[in-house]
Amino acid sequence: MFTSLSDTNYWRGEDEECKLFGTQCKGREDLEKDTVRSKKEDEIIIKTKIFDSRINDYVYIEKTKTILINSNNQIWKSTDQGYSWELIEGLKDVNVLSMIQNPYFKDNIYFITQSETQYYTTDAGKDIKSMTVPKKPNLLELPILDFHPAEKAWLIYTSSEECEDDFSLNCKALAHYTQNHGAKWKPLDEYVRICSWALDTKFIVDKDLIFCESYEYKEGSQRSFINNPLQFWSSNNFGKDKTIIFNDIVGFATFEQYMVVAEILQSAQGLRLSVSLNGENFTEAKFPLSMQITKNAYTVLESITSSIMLHVTTSPQYLWGNILKSNSNGTDFVHSLEFANRDEKGFVDFEKIRGIDGIAIANIVSNVDELNMGGTRKKLRSKITFNDGSTWKPLTIPERDSDGKPYDCKGDCSLHLHGYTERQNHRDDFSSSSAVGLVMGVGNVGNYLTPYLDGDTFLTRDAGKTWIEVRKGAHMYEFGDQGSILVMVDDEEPTDRFLYSFNEGGSWQEYNLTQSKERVKVYDITAYPSDVSSKFLLRGSYENNWSKEVVIYIDLSAKLPKKCDDSDFEEWTPSHSEGTECLFGKKIKYDRKISGRICHIDKAKQPKVEDDVCSCTIQDYECDYNYIRNGELCELAPNVNLEYSRKEQCANGETYWYHSSGYRKIPISNCSGGQDFAEIKQQFCPRASSLFWGLFVLSFLIIIGIFGAYVMYRKRNRHSGYSTLGHIRIGDSLSSLFSFLSSILSAAVDLISSIRVPSFISQIFSRTPSPSSRSRYRYSPLTQEDSQFEVSLDDYNNNGE
Repeated sequence: MFTSLSDTNYWRGEDEECKLFGTQCKGREDLEKDTVRSKKEDEIIIKTKIFDSRINDYVYIEKTKTILINSNNQIWKSTDQGYSWELIEGLKDVNVLSMIQNPYFKDNIYFITQSETQYYTTDAGKDIKSMTVPKKPNLLELPILDFHPAEKAWLIYTSSEECEDDFSLNCKALAHYTQNHGAKWKPLDEYVRICSWALDTKFIVDKDLIFCESYEYKEGSQRSFINNPLQFWSSNNFGKDKTIIFNDIVGFATFEQYMVVAEILQSAQGLRLSVSLNGENFTEAKFPLSMQITKNAYTVLESITSSIMLHVTTSPQYLWGNILKSNSNGTDFVHSLEFANRDEKGFVDFEKIRGIDGIAIANIVSNVDELNMGGTRKKLRSKITFNDGSTWKPLTIPERDSDGKPYDCKGDCSLHLHGYTERQNHRDDFSSSSAVGLVMGVGNVGNYLTPYLDGDTFLTRDAGKTWIEVRKGAHMYEFGDQGSILVMVDDEEPTDRFLYSFNEGGSWQEYNLTQSKERVKVYDITAYPSDVSSKFLLRGSYENNWSKEVVIYIDLSAKLPKKCDDSDFEEWTPSHSEGTECLFGKKIKYDRKISGRICHIDKAKQPKVEDDVCSCTIQDYECDYNYIRNGELCELAPNVNLEYSRKEQCANGETYWYHSSGYRKIPISNCSGGQDFAEIKQQFCPRASSLFWGLFVLSFLIIIGIFGAYVMYRKRNRHSGYSTLGHIRIGDSLSSLFSFLSSILSAAVDLISSIRVPSFISQIFSRTPSPSSRSRYRYSPLTQEDSQFEVSLDDYNNNGE
């Protein structure tokens, strides 16, 4: 049910606002074209601000609730979450091209100009400082600044020289560093592309270590290099001594605990990816044997679950590929999902659900054969995983649509959602880490995904297990107050209204955006801070003035005056789609607000997590290297033969060889006990097997012969007259038997010992493990502790083989 609220509660105009709140308006700039504020204390507050041009970029400093906006190269600041705005005094006469926020010290914002004077703030815009840089910022679309995670005054700055003219013959990029916020700069290298501090939040290395991409030949124009290898060097003394690690790379990336470097093979037919956990030792990433990774054909996806997720393009023409997943140290990759969709920029329709590990949604191309035969349009289907990519399933269909009608769908029907590649603002997500279990998206029920403007809006409150349609049509959405508030606006056409819900989409109410009834095409909707606020900002343009941009402040806090107490929360446990309450070996219990309770969550009342360890099940395992999923089973991949591994392990006369069971434990799983699907399989080596069965048959024949001889022996004694009838001599009989067997075995041993044994047999006997020992050879994937399996770059020859 949708309720349209009365418009009579509005007070309009700046003069009325001054009277209502007793503020001193004299001398204030007339910044607002249309100011709307509620007259009643329990009503919604709305206020608009018109900017003379479109907004270039914006940053939010959560600690101080400050928002900075760059519009028409001028910096505006709001210290009340977007209610009021003012120009930053120290930057009024500065032409700011862009803003860069330090990701580690978020109060530090840098205002980039096209000059040798740059500006920055270390207190969220209260005080503006300047620094002189060696050269103007680079014009080569390279990162201008790199930040140190532990030292806020340590910067790496990339400038350019002789690059103003596109036809310059000497254009080059230069890297400098400072340890005192620009008071003094020192050079690192020239003809560089990216230089970066190696240390990161989880990539723990020496804090002085620097990585840099630098061209080998330091001459000519960097814009037009063709056969100039891009080298990768490291230095722990700020560039004085450089160690070249790779001679020709495409690029590198550091994320979580991994560093990945893509090296061009000298044959120029493909890439070799190498992974490091410490910035010094690199190991070649191993892909399934049936795959050939090609140049510029991979995208590193979100990797926050102790493994690397990687998209490898297999169709450069139609832009799809395979999603691969690594083991815990990032070296052995296995298939996760085939035909995953990507776009021309390399973005992939893959997104993890915030707040819950291991759940993700991706879109695949379902009509690969049709496209290969000349088709022109992709038909996408959505898939979801609840076990970190081990298995994928279609999204379940809601029972009914938002009008209460059943879906008219025949064939292979499921729910499909528009993904990352179609998103206007890549800061937006399906979900929010503060609203655990809530996921929203635009899509449709059918055999494949239809165009965005034909879609409807869907929601799940159990992290993707079940879905409901909350509204017809495509809508932009945002989460507020940790999921207590949901806000939506029409994403198809300009609108003068927005919708909000206090019961997780169970019902919605409408409210006017502007008193003037002017319609706004909304570009973005955001809740500050981090989806835990009841205050929202909408960015858009009036339909009669597209050159300007309007920011609309919406405050819904008056609608939720009561603070939630313990009785307003319920315990919720996410689980696999099969229904078990265990997720990666843990029973995780979240306290979240009961749907429909009209209260706001106190900032100090955060959802709690309690962990109970579960027994291991098949859900805690994924397919091992060179194994693929076939239904519920992991089987050896086509064209993969274990013969080479067997021969290699048995080459020196070993008795046994070992191979994978086809499964490996999911890195983030903490399960304990239960069934071990990743148990290593042990088999006899062929020659040892032949010897074993030969000895077994020989031993069997010897035993039969001994038994037959003993029977004949007893028969002769029974009729020879030496035995005494009527007496039972158990001890003597056993003694005679043992004596006879001993003599036979002694003779057998003497016979065998007199035979000259071939050397390979003696090696087998010498290497046969005792029952208490096990061979150290493993086929199973590497772990971070298995250092004997790491491969250094020195193990490869010049041609990359």
